[in-house]
Amino acid sequence: NGKRYSVYGKTAKEAKEKELIKRRDIENKIYQRSKGLTVDAYFERWMESRPGTVSANTIKANKGMYSTISSMPIDKAGTKFGKLKLIEVERQNIIDLQAALKTAVKKDGKPYSTRTINDMISFTGQLLTSAKLDGIIPNNPAEGVKSLKRTEPKARDTIHRALTEEETKAFFEAAKGDWYYPLFYFMLSTGCRVGEAGALKLSCIRDDKLYIKVS
Repeated sequence: NGKRYSVYGKTAKEAKEKELIKRRDIENKIYQRSKGLTVDAYFERWMESRPGTVSANTIKANKGMYSTISSMPIDKAGTKFGKLKLIEVERQNIIDLQAALKTAVKKDGKPYSTRTINDMISFTGQLLTSAKLDGIIPNNPAEGVKSLKRTEPKARDTIHRALTEEETKAFFEAAKGDWYYPLFYFMLSTGCRVGEAGALKLSCIRDDKLYIKVS
């Protein structure tokens, strides 16, 4: 954690022995300090360090995703994933979380898509990787958990499709006067997604070079 520790010995062997003892003591202190830390508590700590490294929209999306992950019961007793002690999370807990998400439904009563579930498990893996780097857990129990195979039909095989030129013109005609008209026009003309458009700033617009930087 950015702290420097020193040991002294009359010989290299003695210094090495004291170094090993010091390392063990430090690890034990970290363990004692973190053994009661829940996944929820670590998530809050982790999110505090994210501003400045990812966009505000990403942070908002992460919090929304984790809210679902945290509240998911993973055993017959109804234990919620977020209430597990971080150092006690096992690979089976991740598999149980994945299974619970497969049978869960959203607020609208619809099940979560395979892609959404895979994204949630991947995000859980990112969180646990951070805990590993912090020295709280020795390994990431989410590693090796296989993603679910997609069973839903692809978008092009359903009602999702691109608008025809005539439909696009009709849409713009109907949207005239709407406060969002410029946004609709920009997105349909560029293919920019909602999240990307929402993250745009004035500094992204380069009038001198006639382009808009999207990230």
